[in-house]
Amino acid sequence: MRRSRPLPQRHGRSDSRRVAEKREYRKGPYDASGAERDLIRLIYDKEIKIDERGRIWRIGVRYNHGKDLYPCPPRRAEHRTRDGYLEFRSMYGGRRRYVQAHRLVWQYFYGEIPAGQTINHINGIVDDNRPTNLELATMAEQITHSVKIGRRDASGENNNNAALTADEVEQIRILHRSGMLQKYIARQFAVSKSQISRIVRGESWG
Repeated sequence: MRRSRPLPQRHGRSDSRRVAEKREYRKGPYDASGAERDLIRLIYDKEIKIDERGRIWRIGVRYNHGKDLYPCPPRRAEHRTRDGYLEFRSMYGGRRRYVQAHRLVWQYFYGEIPAGQTINHINGIVDDNRPTNLELATMAEQITHSVKIGRRDASGENNNNAALTADEVEQIRILHRSGMLQKYIARQFAVSKSQISRIVRGESWG
């Protein structure tokens, strides 16, 4: 016997409640920027959820050009990057968006990430996105913390005086795919915009 599909949850432009919720996003504690701000809305649309361990689950799928949302069995929504971080990807507004999962988790539980700050994994395990394992840190503080807990040594690429590490290059590429402007990425990592440009083009970054 053919099973009928559950009725969709429609989210058209005429839905006044959805418009009001979007207004809340802009002024509320989750007023992130770019792709992060967009994808955090999927939580309130019941398309994804973040559990108490910082894991992202897809709980809805869209049909009819994104207009209809159907519930689905929960499944993990993150993808692992080459350097071990978890990344969340999803279509939003007709575009594929990319965000680092730990940044989305932080903003869901704690609010905005201040300018000049990054999210550091306290125990050094970069796919452990439990809220209690995340903290705000500048890039310099992240480097110092990595040396302290043994994730980096103080030589070669991992020297504090080195411009960038392979992990940071991977983060830069994720931020660029998420829509962040190169000049802001350069400011965050304290390097030149031309170096960021070379990195996102896949050229040498040393």
